[in-house]
Amino acid sequence: MDNVIAFLIKYWSNNPIPRYLQVDNGMYFIGDFKNPRGFSRFVRLCLYVGIEVVFIAPSSPWMDGSIENFNNWFGSKFWDKETFEDMEDIRTRSPHFVDQHNDLGAWKKRNEKLEQTEPVRILKDAAEINLNKLPVTDGKVHFIRPVDGGGRINVLNEALKVGEEFISEYVWATICTGKRKMEVYYRAKDQDIAVLIKEFDYDLNEGVEPRRDDIWKT
Repeated sequence: MDNVIAFLIKYWSNNPIPRYLQVDNGMYFIGDFKNPRGFSRFVRLCLYVGIEVVFIAPSSPWMDGSIENFNNWFGSKFWDKETFEDMEDIRTRSPHFVDQHNDLGAWKKRNEKLEQTEPVRILKDAAEINLNKLPVTDGKVHFIRPVDGGGRINVLNEALKVGEEFISEYVWATICTGKRKMEVYYRAKDQDIAVLIKEFDYDLNEGVEPRRDDIWKT
């Protein structure tokens, strides 16, 4: 996880920070699978820099199709074909492959209109971030979750009742850290807009700090 955190800070110190970041439910992202309502260092870092993490449904790799496609491409076109001396050799040579992949993606989407997040946010003085003591920052964390046979969803090792009428459906659960609430939304197949179906109090075992605006480059 330290390598992931270090990479993200370095990347966000030179490239715009997105509003959303979609990931799977691996322990390195979501944290442990035992303690309820615990936020991992990854989630804390994302909240700290103003990103809303979106966790896909468990065991649903098709929800991360673009990432799975990249992993397959990376494996067959680069990893399986090359011989590397050490980690530094991998770090040196892999950016060229990634740039080629991104250029191909940009070419495929050349006729699509993409909107850039405004204002552009890039980290400054990233070394000042205390990675071993990151607070929970005011923001949002999202979870796509299936409703089980009892009408419940599982979020951060906690079962929450949303209603038996939603059994076998997917819902979108949002933790609003500042409000200490969880909002659960559902969009029926014949609807264009998701509607709020449930709201829970969501107390944390620690304080929530406001987001700092002095961490961005000007």
